[in-house]
Amino acid sequence: MEVMVHRRLLADDGKGVSEHLNETESVFDSVAKKNVTKGLAVRGNFFINVDSAEDSMRSLRSKMESQFFRPLTAYRKPVANDVKAKVPWLTVSEFPPNVGLTTVQELSKQCLMVRLSHLYAVEEHATLSQPATVDFSALFSVKNSVVSEVTELVLTGTKELRAEDERVGLEWKTTDDAYGWSPQSLPVKGTTVVLQAVEVRAFRVCFAKGSAVAVEEGGSDAESKKKAAEVGAKDMDDVDSWEQEEGYSFGAALQDLADLIGLER
Repeated sequence: MEVMVHRRLLADDGKGVSEHLNETESVFDSVAKKNVTKGLAVRGNFFINVDSAEDSMRSLRSKMESQFFRPLTAYRKPVANDVKAKVPWLTVSEFPPNVGLTTVQELSKQCLMVRLSHLYAVEEHATLSQPATVDFSALFSVKNSVVSEVTELVLTGTKELRAEDERVGLEWKTTDDAYGWSPQSLPVKGTTVVLQAVEVRAFRVCFAKGSAVAVEEGGSDAESKKKAAEVGAKDMDDVDSWEQEEGYSFGAALQDLADLIGLER
């Protein structure tokens, strides 16, 4: 195992660059009230993963996910007696062990863009490399609201994924058939999507007031979207009145969260 660490040298060590490695930085010392120059020090964390051959990728992927996507916790004191010291706009249920939440971005007062990632490659793990099923209606919950529509977007989130583009992929030329096949992406069914190994996909998830939209078994994806749109349009006739009635919108909640972070800086 090789670990490359940051070094600071006051003399050339004769290992190739023909100069001493003395990188410096200047910072303002608030106590001395002046700029202070000192040697740059770079520090990091190293993780060594030790597990059985069969389960090594599970522990490795779990550690990677927990380190790169650490949760952000923010606190503040109420600014008034009638202000709740929390942001109760969205509750996220536990994810499947092989699915990661890569992005949550507000698109409008009723819709979010969500990117999901399948964390495992083909045959990396006996069970966790299998397709993962995610039901957005069970995953996300908003007070007095339900998931009314789920639409797949291109990965950048700038437009809907066209039907003619959904199943088009690259065909790689290989010397044999060992790596010439990959699982086919499956379309969204109602509020449910199936992620294949190492897939990263983007979705627009919209919410509406009222009860959940029932999707009949065997119904087409187009029919379920039409039902969802009808319910969504009925419940969203007056967005402004909904915001005033509930006293909170997605945008206001996100702005509050940004304010919380700003107060702690």
